[in-house]
Amino acid sequence: MAQGTCSVDGCNRTAAARGWCHRHYNRWHAGRELGPAGSLHDPVVLFWSKVDKTDTCWRWTGSVSDAGYGVFSVKGKLRGAHRVSYEMNVGPIPDGMHIHHRCEVRDCVNPAHLEPLTPRQNVLLSSATGAVNARKTHCVNGHEYTPESTRRTKSGARVCRTCGIDRKANRYGVTKGRPMNDEIRVAEEALHEAQRALADAQVLLNEARRRTPKA
Repeated sequence: MAQGTCSVDGCNRTAAARGWCHRHYNRWHAGRELGPAGSLHDPVVLFWSKVDKTDTCWRWTGSVSDAGYGVFSVKGKLRGAHRVSYEMNVGPIPDGMHIHHRCEVRDCVNPAHLEPLTPRQNVLLSSATGAVNARKTHCVNGHEYTPESTRRTKSGARVCRTCGIDRKANRYGVTKGRPMNDEIRVAEEALHEAQRALADAQVLLNEARRRTPKA
């Protein structure tokens, strides 16, 4: 017995359930508007069919990356849904810029909640460990970070000079009662700096991987 075609205007696919083809049935089952058949091939209409607009955030209901960001296929290439929304509503994204969520809701595509920032600015505004540390004004021992009391490692991490002086005093003067060989001291300091730089680099790498949509 012939099943007939989908009851949606303009759709010639074979009806599967409730008089709709599989594609339209799945859209109904997901609570989305069916729309005319042709609209399914319009990328703009398809994009907004995957958006749930609330009074604040516009939540993406389509596919999301492992990091929680919406993804949308544009000409066969997966892109961040928030970036697509910004381009459609605001304009081109400057080269090398990231799109930051002011609302901190990763699947939000509301253009009013999006702003272009440099990668460093974007990381500093995040909740990642490296960003949290970068916003601190004092070291763990309560010494204020000032140009005079702070030095930078090759990775850009801040190191408190006051703490360093205290550690040296305890290690080479008060604690042991004698200075350590200069060559060993220099080597130890270089080792500690390298370890801190490696930890900072790992934080930035993890943050970049978390923010990159997977294909």
